[in-house]
Amino acid sequence: MSQVKLQGNASGSGSVTIASPNTNSAFTVTLPDATGTLSLGLSSKVLAITRDMTLSTGSVSYTGVGFRPTSLQAFGANTTLGTNNAVNGYCDSALGQAALRAGSATPGQWVYLASVLINLGSDGATQTFAVTSFDADGFTGTWTRTGAPGGTQSVAILCFK
Repeated sequence: MSQVKLQGNASGSGSVTIASPNTNSAFTVTLPDATGTLSLGLSSKVLAITRDMTLSTGSVSYTGVGFRPTSLQAFGANTTLGTNNAVNGYCDSALGQAALRAGSATPGQWVYLASVLINLGSDGATQTFAVTSFDADGFTGTWTRTGAPGGTQSVAILCFK
């Protein structure tokens, strides 16, 4: 049988209280088989980013999230064609990703692209972003430029833990 051990920090002078709720139900907390911080509940934060569409392909890290995300959702407006077209993408904890972009040369057509979180631009002139890692305070990925897109695009990234 495994043992449960509580250990205080020798440098600290505060106290930690573990209290049960006022309930008539029984609950079980199963600890993970790993070292780390136990967190109960959902954490989320929106990170607003911009991309200069004229920049070359390269790796970029985004910070300021306040935690290591486990999944991302991207929302934006694709203004390359001068119309209001949606950009939507996701990235799960295993770095599985996909993006949808409205705003191809054919009105009403949606473009689906697997393996990227963000797909900005129009047919033949795009910037895509693929997440390569979740970091302690954000995430890192690679922007890939195709053709000669111009302007600046804004995207909101909803980060979940």
